Amino acid sequence: MTTTEKTDTKTLADAKNLTNRSERKEEHIMTVPVVLKDGEEKNVSKDELQFLLVTSRVLFFERSNGWAVIGRDVMRDHVEPLAENDRRKHGVFAVAF
Repeated sequence: MTTTEKTDTKTLADAKNLTNRSERKEEHIMTVPVVLKDGEEKNVSKDELQFLLVTSRVLFFERSNGWAVIGRDVMRDHVEPLAENDRRKHGVFAVAF
């Protein structure tokens, strides 16, 4: 086997290894069972669940402790980033330079 053939073989093996790792990573994406308002049942990613909740398309979804019903169960509030009245900028802790 020539040096070029060895290099090509190694490159091909490396490419296959990267592809296999990528495929394995996709298999481990955690999904959440949901039931949409139109009756469709599906498993969605965390980001997709957030989008469906914001667009009011979810009827209920499964949590680790059971099914959460929209409008009945407590949902986490959407937290906005701290603005100018950041509580960490309290006068007691302010340092003037």
